[in-house]
Parts: sequence; structure tokens; C-alpha cells
Amino acid sequence: MGKIKLFCIPCAGGSANAYLKWNNYLHYNIELCPIELKGRGTRSDESYYEDMDEAVDDVFNLVKHSINNNEYALFGHSMGGLIVYELYYKLLEEGIKLPKQIFIHGKEPPDIENSKSNYHELDYLEFKEAIFKMGGISEEVIKDKEAYDFFYPIIKSDFRIIENYKYKHKQELMDCNITIINGADDKVSLCNNLDNYKKYTKRKCDICIIKGDHFSLYGSPLSTLRIINSSLI
Repeated sequence: MGKIKLFCIPCAGGSANAYLKWNNYLHYNIELCPIELKGRGTRSDESYYEDMDEAVDDVFNLVKHSINNNEYALFGHSMGGLIVYELYYKLLEEGIKLPKQIFIHGKEPPDIENSKSNYHELDYLEFKEAIFKMGGISEEVIKDKEAYDFFYPIIKSDFRIIENYKYKHKQELMDCNITIINGADDKVSLCNNLDNYKKYTKRKCDICIIKGDHFSLYGSPLSTLRIINSSLI
């Protein structure tokens, strides 16, 4: 039996590189497979996604050839969690082998109606202030003008597809375990409605509240990785 592939999708503005240090902590029988989205990292010369459907189709095309008879899991952080949710149903629709498990970190259930925001329509400074206040970008990036200027168009494009996303009820429940991970101090994804995820699957749904904020899984990933290791192995 081969290793379990773990496909990891980053948050808004994030890159596949954010997951590379995870190799130091993942169980040896889990193969880390970070997904690079358009417009960043090794794909920085590609245009940004127009909407969530385009993002899901792109990720589907990236992973479908890597899925074989071995088991695999999907992990998504924040916007990546939303992509993972829609990706599952794209895989189902296309008749591709479904994941053993899904992990969603720092993302409220897609069916939760939040106050409609249009951060992506704000200008440079307004956008910077708004997303920092909501905890949607790390303090390190905000304080470094060069870093912020680099990430600004990526993050703004990602916010556009998130804010334009329209949830559609799925007729079929997921047929895999799902694990929801959220930082206790996360100001982007609140903990009070995560139980809604339990109605998304016919199998087990675990809700795990850990120490940290929205970005703790990058700077201090051990709590998240312990959950992944114990769930998959």
C-alpha cells in the first residue's frame, strides 16, 4: 500500500510554499502534496481566477492525474477550505475516486450567511486597513510595504471570488469523514457555528478548536498536524 496523499490548498493570498515545513512533522506514510493556485509562486505568470468555479476546475485538473488506487485526503485553509468543499463535489460529478478524509481549517460552513462584504471593491489603503482589522492578513505582511504590495493584487482577487461565491445546497451528503479545525482566537472564522458542518456528511465530523489565530497553522502547525496524523494513520 502506498502513502496517503495529502493535497493542501492555501488561504487567500497564500502559496503552496506555506506548507513545505509540514514535511518535518507529518507521519512518514503521508505524502505532502501542496497545490499552487494561479497567480502566485511558480504560477505567478498566470492570470487570477475569475470566480470560484474556475478555481475549483483548475485544482481538479491539477489533482485528478495524481489520484490513483491509493488513498488521499484534502486539506484547505480558509478560502482553500471553500475550494476543498466544492472540489469534493466536482470529483463526485466526474466519477473520480473520492478522498478518505477532508480537513477544513479556519473556514465557517459555506451555508452560513455572513454580512455581505465587498472588501474587494475598496481602494489600496481601505482594503489594507479592512483586512488587517478583520484578521485576514498576517501582521508581518501588513508591516512590510514591499511584501504587502506584492500580495495586494493576489489577496484582493481572492477576496473577490470569495465574496462573489454563492452557496448551492448539495443533494448528496459527503461520503467521507471531515475534520474541522479552528483557532480559538480566529477573528475571520468564528467558532460558534462550526457544528453546521455535521450536516454535510453521512460519516463522522470532528470539530477541533485549537490555540491560535487564523494563521497559526503556518507559524505553529504542530496542533494541526497532530490532528491530521491521528486522523489518517
